[in-house]
Amino acid sequence: MPKPIFKEFDTSSKQLNEWIQALNEFKLSKTIVLVIDNNKESHPIVKLAEALTGVQTQHLFFDTAFKVARGRPQTLENIVHKLNIKAGGINHLVDFGRNLKKINLAETLILALDVSHPTGDDYKGSTDEPSIGGLTGNYLPDPNEFAGLFFYQSPRQEAIDRTCLQIYVKKMLQEARKYRSIKNVILIRDAVSEGQYDMILEDELAAIDQSAKDLNIKAKLVGIIVTKDGNTRHFNVARGETSSMPPRSFVSFGSRYGFTQFFMTAHRSFAGTAKSVMITVIRDDLGLSTAELQFFLLGLTHMHQIVTAPVSIPAPLYQADVLAGRGQKVFRALKKYAERDIPKRDDGTIEYMQLSNLLNFNDANLPTTRYTA
Repeated sequence: MPKPIFKEFDTSSKQLNEWIQALNEFKLSKTIVLVIDNNKESHPIVKLAEALTGVQTQHLFFDTAFKVARGRPQTLENIVHKLNIKAGGINHLVDFGRNLKKINLAETLILALDVSHPTGDDYKGSTDEPSIGGLTGNYLPDPNEFAGLFFYQSPRQEAIDRTCLQIYVKKMLQEARKYRSIKNVILIRDAVSEGQYDMILEDELAAIDQSAKDLNIKAKLVGIIVTKDGNTRHFNVARGETSSMPPRSFVSFGSRYGFTQFFMTAHRSFAGTAKSVMITVIRDDLGLSTAELQFFLLGLTHMHQIVTAPVSIPAPLYQADVLAGRGQKVFRALKKYAERDIPKRDDGTIEYMQLSNLLNFNDANLPTTRYTA
């Protein structure tokens, strides 16, 4: 990387046009702008300006920068990992070896989908703030690399807007097909209850299936539900002591009859008890064995890229959750700093597709890097 260029800027500014003007200076170059300050209120407007200009940013607080200056190699390593990901790099790969027999990453589009809902006043009552879907996929040249976007829809709507989903999945299939042949599509979905499994099958997986057919792609589909907010707890009682499950553990007893279902504890808990997530397969055109499915999902928990240790859920799903949160953050910033720019219909309701195109990092196009790293 070339030597950095230092610029002075008043990061306490609440004028969106000033932030946009400052970032636009770097719009036509491959640049990552590090914003270093001690102002916690500046983060939302930084990310809003990033979305509107397409210039990637990394926001660092003074304390974090000082830790690096004082010789904290782990902090420096994390920052460098983030910058490398945002620059289009990849920090490490997962070697599945011979454990995957039916899943070939080079032939598979892996999609992860999550939804974030507005809370309203005191977590109840009506709200005009939209729900946000976060969608990631390995559509980039390296099938180990994930990126994605978010989209807006009606408030507190758990079902994903089928039209939006088809549009974005079709874009990801078209992009992935530039680099490899796609024979399988695996959807990893979060934030649904057992009563909504049919909705995933009949709406979301059907929309993905139709997107593939529209492109003349004969893909086999796999649908996986990851439930991270369940009430089930598992403990290790070996040697008469009660402790957290060891990382990379799986539990199959206590699962529902008639389902391919098990519990996974991929991560190590540093405080309290590690919480297991429940894995449920609701569609499996590949006929995967439980062992292969577990190897696959455990491998995905190691693809966070900022650290090599496993996270609690598959990393693509973690990224989808972060994207949905980013969509909420930049919408609230837009409402605070430039409310008149929110696209609306004649009846005053929000035009969700236009809003999605406005606030996504790469306009209506798929991002070419994981800009939320």
